[in-house]
Amino acid sequence: MSDVRDGGVFQTSQPTLRGASVTLRPLDRDDIAGLVRVCASREVAVMTATIPHPYAASDAEEFLSRLQGAWERGETACFGIVSGSGLLVGTIGLRIDHANLRAEVGYCIAIEDWGRGYATSALRTLIPFAFGPVGLRRLVAHAFPHNAASVRVLRKCGFREEGLLRKHELKWGVPTDLLALGLLRDESMLDCPISFA
Repeated sequence: MSDVRDGGVFQTSQPTLRGASVTLRPLDRDDIAGLVRVCASREVAVMTATIPHPYAASDAEEFLSRLQGAWERGETACFGIVSGSGLLVGTIGLRIDHANLRAEVGYCIAIEDWGRGYATSALRTLIPFAFGPVGLRRLVAHAFPHNAASVRVLRKCGFREEGLLRKHELKWGVPTDLLALGLLRDESMLDCPISFA
């Protein structure tokens, strides 16, 4: 198993991960329109800490520019979530803390694609990659308490609630609670059927 601190998997190009019902692939400038489709809805933005509203092509371009070089530096592994029909339905990623061999997981799904299992499938595809080739020992996720669907996804994937961070996030200027959830490598579902390309 590689160790995120020694470069390991990050010394190669970012892979494509193929799960049971979704593919996770690197994002590029051809995804600007798809990112706008995913992120433009207020209903999506209100469930996340970082997506602005309104969301325009310039926001997608800024997001993609922040990703440039982040893979090679081992800071971030961000993927587009692609359905079986080839449609970009969301994004998922890891923000990596090298010193502690952990990462924060974040994801979003286009409102038109809610309730179709894409988030769960994407997270089940990402977990064995994080704990296997990337060499992490712990994953953490945060969710607004009102985002019950996201909390259910995390629980289905083995995450455990670890506490409530009171008024932790300023969401559109309003102090908002966050639920903290975590998953340890020895609790994970490493037998998930994924392949790397």
